[in-house]
Amino acid sequence: MIFKVLKYRLKNVDSYYKTVMKIKLPTGYLHFPYHKMVSIYKAAITVCLIIFLAVLSSCAGFHVKSPEEKLLPRAEEFWAARVAGDSITCYKLEEVSKTGKQPVSAYVRSHGGLVYKSAEITETDINGEKAIVKVKLSYVIPALGSRNAFNMETVDSWKLIDGEWYHHQKNSLNIGLGRKE
Repeated sequence: MIFKVLKYRLKNVDSYYKTVMKIKLPTGYLHFPYHKMVSIYKAAITVCLIIFLAVLSSCAGFHVKSPEEKLLPRAEEFWAARVAGDSITCYKLEEVSKTGKQPVSAYVRSHGGLVYKSAEITETDINGEKAIVKVKLSYVIPALGSRNAFNMETVDSWKLIDGEWYHHQKNSLNIGLGRKE
């Protein structure tokens, strides 16, 4: 269908002029009185405003997280998994899982000596692509036969790789090899 919009004045019965929209169709003309045209324009403007506001509100909700906002949840997830004894989740948050320097089986075997009872992150310090996270830990060493928990504060290293923070395991493969980090 070919639509052609023409505006012209038509003399009404009451002797005053009204603007009418005339659309040419292959079968004839379609006439819209002025009051219907106004309502069509109002509806079109309302729809455009709704779409504009929807786009605007979606852009306002699109928030890019700062490095601090990304680090804290990852560190909390890591230590919650460590307390729960979930080595697989811990491995996924380790730098060695991203770089492939240590297989998951070796990682799981190397972390069986301590049973963590609680972990609380007390401070984070970000320096570019490296970060330090201070953690208060409570743990038990089953090999000693003691059921009393040891408490300490430790410093965790984290690295930013491809926009995500990963736990940096010091001496991950260098234990017993005489090499340093």
